[in-house]
Amino acid sequence: AQQTLLNLCSTSVNSLAMKFNTVKSVTLIFMPYKSRWRVEYSFPPFTLDGCELSVVNKCKYLGHFISVEEDDNVDIMHQRGLLFARTNYLLRRFAKCSTSVKLCLFKSYCVNFYSMSLWNRCNASVLQKLESAYVKCIKLFFNFNRRDNVAAIFMQLGLPTLSSLVYNANFRHCLTVRCSANALVSYVHGLCAMKS
Repeated sequence: AQQTLLNLCSTSVNSLAMKFNTVKSVTLIFMPYKSRWRVEYSFPPFTLDGCELSVVNKCKYLGHFISVEEDDNVDIMHQRGLLFARTNYLLRRFAKCSTSVKLCLFKSYCVNFYSMSLWNRCNASVLQKLESAYVKCIKLFFNFNRRDNVAAIFMQLGLPTLSSLVYNANFRHCLTVRCSANALVSYVHGLCAMKS
């Protein structure tokens, strides 16, 4: 059935005088979320425009990592790496700036986690790793000691905690989807609301 759908996609795209980029196209085989529902399986290789698609465990789609485990752990760990990279960049360039300038830079580059509003299912340990990275980056960039009180730092700088960032992003996303005038978006939102 999957190969039939791929053939249909290929035929439709060819009729529009377009082509798929088979180098960037991959296959993900999603398993049930609960491990007790998983069974042994084997699938034939899927082809698109005569090219065999590689089977992967994760892929990046519109900037968000999708995993066959159907959780957001891979994407969160990717954002953690980006947070460290951005903070190191800011440290190299702007270490001697005033606190107000540093705050503006940190809010612009290190507080906005792309696709955070989509994080729905993840391990608590993975989220804790991101949170500890977030705190570590704040302490490094703003010259705090390792043992300084975290709550006092957030109060002094006026920065949001990671949990409030995640909550606000999810809330805004749900509000936007719920108020959408698009019939398809409203229908999908209704289905998701019934499941939860």
